[in-house]
Amino acid sequence: MPDISDARYTSNGIEQQGFVQQSDIFMDSCVVEIPDSYTLMDQLHNITPFDRLHRVFGDGYSFKYIRCSTSVTNGNVSVYKVSAPNVAIADPALTDIFLRMHQEHVFLQNYDITMDCLYISSRAIVKEFLLDNGISSKDILDDENKVGANCISWFTDEDEIRIRNKLYNKFVQLLESGEVRNQITSKLSELVMPTSQQFGETLVACRNEGLMRLELTVHSPELKEVEWNTNLIVNTLEFLHNCRTFATSYEKQWMALVDQIHNKHMLCIYFHKEHSLGYCHWFNKTTKKKQGIAKKLKKNEDMMTVVSNLTFNGHPTVLLTYATSSGPLESEVVLRRDITNITIVPSQRNSFWPVASRERQQHTFAEMGLINYRGIHIGGYTETLICPLTIYACWNY
Repeated sequence: MPDISDARYTSNGIEQQGFVQQSDIFMDSCVVEIPDSYTLMDQLHNITPFDRLHRVFGDGYSFKYIRCSTSVTNGNVSVYKVSAPNVAIADPALTDIFLRMHQEHVFLQNYDITMDCLYISSRAIVKEFLLDNGISSKDILDDENKVGANCISWFTDEDEIRIRNKLYNKFVQLLESGEVRNQITSKLSELVMPTSQQFGETLVACRNEGLMRLELTVHSPELKEVEWNTNLIVNTLEFLHNCRTFATSYEKQWMALVDQIHNKHMLCIYFHKEHSLGYCHWFNKTTKKKQGIAKKLKKNEDMMTVVSNLTFNGHPTVLLTYATSSGPLESEVVLRRDITNITIVPSQRNSFWPVASRERQQHTFAEMGLINYRGIHIGGYTETLICPLTIYACWNY
């Protein structure tokens, strides 16, 4: 499979110093806990923890159960991640939400404040800068095997509050993998159909210089004042003002990725009794994350048509067929799409993009840097494409 772990996204960029604020400061998530005693009370009234969370946060927020834990102040608790719709840190609605939290016996563990910035850098460059500027190696998180070469985290303290500082190439995150917890998924459609209008505007504004995201996790049981949060992230940005950065367009970053995969084969695994498949366009051997789709097909969906639509022009795909996900390998076929056409992109909901009206599409992939390069031509289409595949080799087992 094509490995992109060595892609040099800063290459061919124009060297700069520091990052430039591009977005407002916003909160995009927080972690909360609910004592088990209140969860049990809710169960007696047929109320779920998600109902309680919705009463606190309202519409537009999403909730995900993380784990059970034991809290120093609240005993046995259930922990949830709350994803926010990029709410400005100065929005008065946030204050109202955190007041309701105490009334509903929902308690804060930490929250993220975030800023999007112009220019990009790499983990190696930022790490060197941190070590040269007073950050101890023990405070730099040793997690490259999880996040890759374009993300770095380090810890600091502010007013005796622990802060996790995280800096990563947001465009590359969209290219390389959709989600932290899913090994094969895709967020490429976010480039042309962003789920957030604010983020969509930021994506466009940064397409000629690159987009880096600075995210600070504040480990505090209370939401700090707007001024405190603002000063914290602005001072962190100022601390990085002498760090080596690069103005590198999305197009050049995309070309750096394609240079790693253009002469490699893609991989598809099909389970014919389950009528489900997994297709991988590229993967990162360091993080083990894969760009692609894992999906149970509809009864009337033809597997070969789906594989063809996911295949790059003129590039081989190895198709491995099994009866079931636990069965032995039955056949191995090398396929190649010989006609010139776009490659369909999986959507964030794991269907074939786009499933919604094309009116939601704000830009083309080419406008967002994903140009037709070395036969890799990504696009979206409202109808199923019929792209014949040629079988170049076949082995039955």
